[in-house]
Amino acid sequence: MKKITFLFLLSISLFSCKLNNISISLMEPSPVTISNAVKHVGIINRSLPSDDAKASNSVHQTLSVESIAMVKEGGVECIRGLKDALMENKRFDQVTVIDSLHLKSPGLGIFPAQLSWDQVTSICKKNNVTALFVLEFFDTELKVTPVNSTVNVSNPLALVSSLAPQVDITTLVKTGWRIYDPSTHTILDEFPMTQNMTFNGGALNPLATADALIKRKDYVKQTANKAGHIYADRIIPVWIRVQRQYYVKGSDNFKTAARKARGNNWDGAAELWQKEINNPNSKIAGRALYNLALNNEMNGNLANAIQMAQKSYEDHNNKHALHYLNILNSRKDSNNLLNVQQTK
Repeated sequence: MKKITFLFLLSISLFSCKLNNISISLMEPSPVTISNAVKHVGIINRSLPSDDAKASNSVHQTLSVESIAMVKEGGVECIRGLKDALMENKRFDQVTVIDSLHLKSPGLGIFPAQLSWDQVTSICKKNNVTALFVLEFFDTELKVTPVNSTVNVSNPLALVSSLAPQVDITTLVKTGWRIYDPSTHTILDEFPMTQNMTFNGGALNPLATADALIKRKDYVKQTANKAGHIYADRIIPVWIRVQRQYYVKGSDNFKTAARKARGNNWDGAAELWQKEINNPNSKIAGRALYNLALNNEMNGNLANAIQMAQKSYEDHNNKHALHYLNILNSRKDSNNLLNVQQTK
């Protein structure tokens, strides 16, 4: 068994020595795609509980020591955070907060029924916007947990440790968003988020605990504003780092090309790989085509990269090229989506 394990690890080591890793930057499409025809958007706060919901929500409100005022202020901050983020990324020409509608939700941190399309269309026409971001709910839940904490207490004789009862105050901030596109009668996104805040209050000092509860309101508002910024990221493409590999062994040209690649002279390395694509040794030719596929991807020529990787696998049975080909085809689909998201 030990011999088999050793041989397995040795084969991995020998294979990995043939390849070097490189990290490259790619743009990833956002989770939500909004038509580029949408230039003006509105934001609506629908998070305040309806009058009918207040009665059924009374037990929840009592247990969590929360108030309608906190929900209202938190919702306002959430809307402000979203607007600021949308204005910063310049995806839209105009972002309007529509605060004259006084729409309500059932509360309790659940999505209400969708707005009717007649209602959405009417709101958009009256406010000269072509899509709506709606904060469908904003909810907080408070949990106070007694804990024992060790503290050092000095007396005339010595410094001693003792257990001091305290409380952990945990607040869950829940938000739920929808994006309405009246032109297609489509909900472009429906997304709930939950964020957790925990801080400590000294149970031996009721005033300290009360002070912590007062500070909790500020924490909720700060977290709500941050939640608005976070939600805006769902429509913004982002840059990510990904790992790629390239062959460094196979011939003298590969060894020289590897040094050029390490020195960031990728064009020089590509010239040497190009010389090996017709090598009578099929394995070397396949590696050269694979490396050229990577060079094309790095230069932004995805079509050529796919062609090279496909040839490496189909003509020379390079299994690594098959895996890379799947990655490149996935990137092709992502780029098509990016073109839709970024075209002005």
